[in-house]
Amino acid sequence: AMAVADDPDAVHGPLELLMTIDEETGLTGAMDLDGSLIKGRIMINLDTEEDGQVYIGCAGGADSTAELSISRRTALIGSVPLKMTVRGLKGGHSGVDIHENRGNAIKITVRTLLAALEKELELDLISIDGGSKHNAIPREAFAVFRLPGASVPVMREIIDTKLAGFKEELGSMDPDLEIVLEQLEDGENLEKPMNIHARDRLLHALNGIPHGVLAMSREVPGLVETSNNLAVVNTEETRAVVITSHRSSVMPSLFAVQSQVRSICVLAGATVEVHDAYPGWKPNPDSPIVKTMVEVYREQFGKEPELKAIHAGLECGLLLEKVPDMDIVSIGPEIRNPHSPDERVQISSVQRFYEAVKGVLAKLA
Repeated sequence: AMAVADDPDAVHGPLELLMTIDEETGLTGAMDLDGSLIKGRIMINLDTEEDGQVYIGCAGGADSTAELSISRRTALIGSVPLKMTVRGLKGGHSGVDIHENRGNAIKITVRTLLAALEKELELDLISIDGGSKHNAIPREAFAVFRLPGASVPVMREIIDTKLAGFKEELGSMDPDLEIVLEQLEDGENLEKPMNIHARDRLLHALNGIPHGVLAMSREVPGLVETSNNLAVVNTEETRAVVITSHRSSVMPSLFAVQSQVRSICVLAGATVEVHDAYPGWKPNPDSPIVKTMVEVYREQFGKEPELKAIHAGLECGLLLEKVPDMDIVSIGPEIRNPHSPDERVQISSVQRFYEAVKGVLAKLA
């Protein structure tokens, strides 16, 4: 936006440049925007991650944060501290990539620990931590626990069995999954595991919270309608904090998932804070700015772009709430593996994206 405003070769009428903050961490900039500041009524949203795609709609979303109190006790005599690490998963964006059924490191960790308890191992859980962002699929997770020394070989066998099952489930989507068990040097910070009741409440809540696609759209073929992301778990001395991210293009369905997650957490004895939802953006393929964008793509690139509604969240729905008569379209360059350490942009697509922006501005001038 700043480049085209400063480009002497760009043809355009009066421009307003709207820069918002915290789009990736809660859309707070758009939420707190005073709509009366905006004078224009045509918006080109520069937040699309697929070259040659024109976004005309998106899902709404909300987050929930559950807090579960933890009581602790003295470790069993003769037990040894261990750390189990789940790693090697792709992770990714909880909207864009959720339909691929990528592995969730928190879920894999919990299922492995529950398998050990089903084998009646005396597993004293100290902590479980995984995920880093509300809108990213967790790619790593860590569990620290104690076991009687004689049970460590059995735990390794359980891990090997579960790993083989997970690899069968995930197939070629996450071929690099690893579950690593290592013994830790004992210390004061490892001598106070959770009591059994707290351990079981936490693990069963994490196991029960849904993750992945929950419904597909009945109107738009191939579009995920509703999903849930078990995003983050952090363990502290006296509490565990769990963050989940809910998305849907149908707001009643979004609130239903939010309520379901809340019920699961409340049954486990947790308190739940429900954060404000942001609205979806209903597709309008007959919008004038969409038609102009299609015309520009046809002229510049010799083909029409694909019009698409996405399951990820954009600020467009929020901005339409504040300026209801705004006509919006969204485009951008090719971005691969968003919200992961492998995120990157395809440089050649940036030039095409920029030329498309200039082209549509010239049409509107």
